[in-house]
Amino acid sequence: MDLTLGELAASLGGELSDPTVSERRILAIRSLASAGENDVSFFRGDPRYLAQARETRAAAIVCDARIEGATRPLVLVEDAGLAVSFLLAAVRDLDNPPPPPGIHPKAHVDESAEIGPGVSIGPCAVIEAQAKVGARSRISAGAFVGRGTVLGEDCHLHPGAVVLHHCTLGARVILWSGAVIGRDGFGFLQREGRHLRIPQVGGVVLGDDVEVGSWSSVDRGAVDPTVVGEGVKIDSHCHVAHNCKVGEHSLLIGYARMGGSATLGKNVILAQEAAIGERRTAGDGAVLASGARALYKDVGAGEMVLGFHARPFTH
Repeated sequence: MDLTLGELAASLGGELSDPTVSERRILAIRSLASAGENDVSFFRGDPRYLAQARETRAAAIVCDARIEGATRPLVLVEDAGLAVSFLLAAVRDLDNPPPPPGIHPKAHVDESAEIGPGVSIGPCAVIEAQAKVGARSRISAGAFVGRGTVLGEDCHLHPGAVVLHHCTLGARVILWSGAVIGRDGFGFLQREGRHLRIPQVGGVVLGDDVEVGSWSSVDRGAVDPTVVGEGVKIDSHCHVAHNCKVGEHSLLIGYARMGGSATLGKNVILAQEAAIGERRTAGDGAVLASGARALYKDVGAGEMVLGFHARPFTH
């Protein structure tokens, strides 16, 4: 990063509180506590950081309201959180530019696979027969796309991410390293003291803008697919079992897990280490607080539960 405060304010659609410093150059974005005179920082209104906003040495503070007691210039924007996300994305892309389109000579791409324009495929990545990879997608080193699987446009499989056979990913899906999509669901018949696997052929469907963290898994359905709706974000170390349905824009946070055929409505939150049991349902907007276990009863729409066994939250 190397631009003036005036250029920064213009790029964010903001206003500089002190126009006389518009030519001051900034080189990095830093926290309020660590920023120096050539850095920009940000304040999103959290009172826990108000003292730091007043004491920071940053060249300027990006914020969406004036800060009482601040001594540094402000870049006033409509939405500080959104502006900072835009700025961080620009820094990320400068530090880690996307690879050029093309197939690395050490990648394996089956001749029957369909590769869209602008796709980059890294070393030791594997694209199996009849797979389709949408335009501008990035398949990083060692990632795997199984037979007949379809990826939408602008997907990104980080190194070592795995999508097994006959799964469907929408546009802009992100899979972090170690994520596994399409593992067989945990289905067995008990016969004569033995566990006989039930083949799982239903696949997985991930909607547009889904993100799956490292070491998380989404199992394929037995007959119908496991479905994860648009905009769902799954943290690392989470598990979605076979035949689950996850409604649009829901969140699964570290170590959250779902039993087989469980259903989440839209905008549901499974907080850290929360769990919903086999065939249980959580309605739209429900929240399972950290460590909550809804294993034997459904959770109603808009309800917040906590504990084990999960019970409604009361003030």
